[in-house]
Amino acid sequence: MSRRSLMRNVSSLFNDMIQQLKTELEKIEYVCITADCWSIFHRSYMDFTIHWLNPITLERNSRALAYRRMLGRQTYDNIAEIIEKVLTEFDVQSKTTLIVTDNAANFVKAFKVFGANNEIDNSGNNIEMCGIEIENDEILRTINITEILDGQTQNTNDVLDIKLPKHQRCAAHTLNLIATVDIHEAEKDGPYKVLSRRVFAKCQSIFNKQNQSTQCADKIKEILGRYLITPNATRQVNII
Repeated sequence: MSRRSLMRNVSSLFNDMIQQLKTELEKIEYVCITADCWSIFHRSYMDFTIHWLNPITLERNSRALAYRRMLGRQTYDNIAEIIEKVLTEFDVQSKTTLIVTDNAANFVKAFKVFGANNEIDNSGNNIEMCGIEIENDEILRTINITEILDGQTQNTNDVLDIKLPKHQRCAAHTLNLIATVDIHEAEKDGPYKVLSRRVFAKCQSIFNKQNQSTQCADKIKEILGRYLITPNATRQVNII
């Protein structure tokens, strides 16, 4: 098979898969969506997963919904625009009961500005209580006067017309933030701080060895039966 034929087949399979997902979603009355942003190799991306309950068996179903390249900064308005485009593309805007994200300020602000008025009450889960600073400033939308005077207001109007579903902050991420702050508080105790730094320094050395050497990684898996899960400050790891 030639390279051109392979690419054509992959593209055809992708389009068929998207159409099958759209057809499946037409039969579903309510869905929930999770969204996240990340950067790699100087490029930013946003991914979406969609979840719903089988109306007969009540079994949860999950699918990868979309991955989108983000141009420019990961600002709240850029995020809101991408979310709306994906929901519109799959015709699930009116079916989405919740969109779950982490506690990042850009996500929180996107739903404060463009989200439903009856946003899920996160009081008690407020990030302030665990010492994590989140944007609480007044929501202001700056508009370029030059563009308005030049009649180039189409993009601005498109952004202002965005309506997002209800928002729910990820409980796992919130608990992770709370634990992080508690650990920082514990390190104020002198003896514990000395002991913990010695222990975690040794652990970090092992993590580094695994990540930097395939031979060490293979040896660790041979002895333990699996690779070590290395810490990542921006990722929540589900251990099964």
